[in-house]
Amino acid sequence: MTEAKPVSVSFAHTRADLRAGNPLYDKTDPARDAFRATHDASRAERRESFMVKRAQVIQKMKARVEAGFWVFRAPVGYKFERASTGGKVLVPDEPLASVVKDALEGYASGRLASQAEVQRFLEADPHFPKDRPDGSLRAMTVWRLLRKVVYAGHVEAHKWGVSVRQGEHEGLISFATFERIQDLLEGKRRPAARKDFNEDFPVRGFV
Repeated sequence: MTEAKPVSVSFAHTRADLRAGNPLYDKTDPARDAFRATHDASRAERRESFMVKRAQVIQKMKARVEAGFWVFRAPVGYKFERASTGGKVLVPDEPLASVVKDALEGYASGRLASQAEVQRFLEADPHFPKDRPDGSLRAMTVWRLLRKVVYAGHVEAHKWGVSVRQGEHEGLISFATFERIQDLLEGKRRPAARKDFNEDFPVRGFV
């Protein structure tokens, strides 16, 4: 009876047999070099084609922003609908639109005297999407919401060199309100005095 060879040895022999005479494994075979050169050229061609298509897509998106259309993901409080002129346009998405409007106007007016109060206001609303399983929001989420000019009916795309301009969508707040919010964030204005402030209860609104 012929003694069975160990599996590892048998596999090694089989692998060697497969490589024998195969130009893909023969480093000295010109056919292998030709194959690799063709493969590399094909890969470079595909990458170049991808980059051209990507540039074309970006150019089209940039042109849409320049024309006043928002081309990025719909912000909280908006959704996309088909525009009569073609493409998509932002429209208010209720009840979230009213929630965002109240938060922005509340901060601008001083009714919500800090970003922390805006955060608590949004966390308390059952409709506003939360960042964490426990129902809380990140401070950065609130900061970004307060910074979005899209809520004032305008668009921009700094990374493409498109400055702030009037958008084709309905704003949730006025541009003047948006500017006041930016001044507050940058410390150029003091928040308006709260109507419910009382020297006997200075922490009202925080508890």
